[in-house]
Amino acid sequence: MHAKCLANGLKVRQEDVRLILSALDPNGCQSRKARRLNRREYFAKEPNFIDPRIIGGYFISTVGKLNGVPTLVRGDLGTKNCYVKSFQRFLRRNRQNKDVNENAFIEGASTHNQRIECWWGHFRKQCAEF
Repeated sequence: MHAKCLANGLKVRQEDVRLILSALDPNGCQSRKARRLNRREYFAKEPNFIDPRIIGGYFISTVGKLNGVPTLVRGDLGTKNCYVKSFQRFLRRNRQNKDVNENAFIEGASTHNQRIECWWGHFRKQCAEF
C-alpha cells in the first residue's frame, strides 16, 4: 500500500500507512501477520544421498523436452550442481561469444535454502568441522 501511495504522488511514511491500515482493517492485518511461510519437507535416506548425476539427468531431460539450452544457469556452491555446470558449459561451447560460454553457469550463495544452511552452520560449529 505504501508503494501505491508513492506511485500516486502521495508522500507518506511507511509506518503511517501501517498504522492507518491496522486501524481501518484490523482483521485483515491480523490474518496477514498470521500467515507464515509454508516450508517444504524433504526426505533423504542418509546424508549426501542426493546424487549429482540425478540432478544432471533432470537438467538433460528438461533440455531435451524444451529442445533448447538456457543462456544462463545459476546454481549454489554445493556438489549437487557439478554435472549441471559441466553440461551447461559443454552445450554452450560452440557459441560465438566466448565470454558468454565461460559465464554460462554462475555460482553463488543460495538464498532459498536458508534453513538447511543454518542447520549446517550450527552442526559445523558444535560438533563436526570437516
